[in-house]
Amino acid sequence: MMVMEKNDMPGLTKPIKHWQIMNEPEFKMFFKGKEDEFVEIFNFSSELIRSKQKDSVIVMAGAAGMFPENKRFWKSALPKIKDYFDIAAIHHITPPDGKCDKELWVDEFSSLLKNLNINKPIWVTEAMMGKCRVIPTYVNAFANGAEVIIDVGANAPGMKMSKGARKKLNEFIQEVDGFKSINLVSKKKAEFVMKDGSKKMIEF
Repeated sequence: MMVMEKNDMPGLTKPIKHWQIMNEPEFKMFFKGKEDEFVEIFNFSSELIRSKQKDSVIVMAGAAGMFPENKRFWKSALPKIKDYFDIAAIHHITPPDGKCDKELWVDEFSSLLKNLNINKPIWVTEAMMGKCRVIPTYVNAFANGAEVIIDVGANAPGMKMSKGARKKLNEFIQEVDGFKSINLVSKKKAEFVMKDGSKKMIEF
């Protein structure tokens, strides 16, 4: 059950405005119900949040990758919830062997959204690298449509990012955080256009 009070913390400097409703519902790890139950809960929750907070941003329940079973679920569910979320979300969690997708699933997820005529920003709300090369993977994900990538963090369970890779990622974030657009110049070079119009060339 969700209970929301209107303006229950006046003066709060950083209020919660982004709401991700549920998590990886296509698998039975977090949600045990059926697809129609997920749709009902998601849409009801979205309507409730928006009724209480007009400037809220609703984030889709994160898709647990783009394996065939994920695609089947979301191909059916997305058209039923598309009017109830603002941001489409995908997860990339590597299995124990560390195998990974070189675009963090963003290319296939973007294609699925386009095929369903859903035009929403794409966020990778859980990004785990596994054996992927960090900077090329981030660049490819951004180039394929990701607007935001949220790393799972150093303390997340599973295969750890090396200290060297973590250092490179932190430097990359400092370099291009808040960019406006990206253009792949070659397989190893990308041009980031910043909000102030300046350009930064990243070699990876």
